[in-house]
Amino acid sequence: MTAAFVAAFSLCTLATKARAQEAAPDRMAVSLQVLVKPDMIDEWTDLMKNEALPALKKAGIARVTTNQTVLGVQGEFVIVTPMDNMSLLDLPPVLERALGKEAGARLYARLQRCVVSSRRYVSTMVGALSNPPAEGKSLPVRVFARYRIANGKTEEYENYIKTEVLPQYKKAGIAMSY
Repeated sequence: MTAAFVAAFSLCTLATKARAQEAAPDRMAVSLQVLVKPDMIDEWTDLMKNEALPALKKAGIARVTTNQTVLGVQGEFVIVTPMDNMSLLDLPPVLERALGKEAGARLYARLQRCVVSSRRYVSTMVGALSNPPAEGKSLPVRVFARYRIANGKTEEYENYIKTEVLPQYKKAGIAMSY
């Protein structure tokens, strides 16, 4: 039970626009987990802030949330971008769409020079398993974790979250998303 609670506590918390008493809608997001070389964190951060984020805005990406690890691996960042539908994955890379093929490739190469490794994945926040923060509130701390549920156990796991974990978070006034 303790291990399950710790696992549940470690799940990703994302800000959503939904009233706390109603189940939030399911939402998809693209998450990019990046490990930056320790001696290049400042350069990577400057490139992201001054060049990549303006390019993302130019490409029509309205919201990007970048989180830096406080406890854990130094130089690890998780960048979360909302995604309306899967067809976005069929488009050219976002930096290419914003800056053109050559300029996008140059900026990507400059960012990659700072990176040890990265992985990208699509996740879905399940509204029925979430207690989002009040509208307009942001979360000062976010915890990200990925879990693989054993085949045939998804319904049991979701029921556990709904009946055991979520009520405790709501009672304590803690926002969380699965």
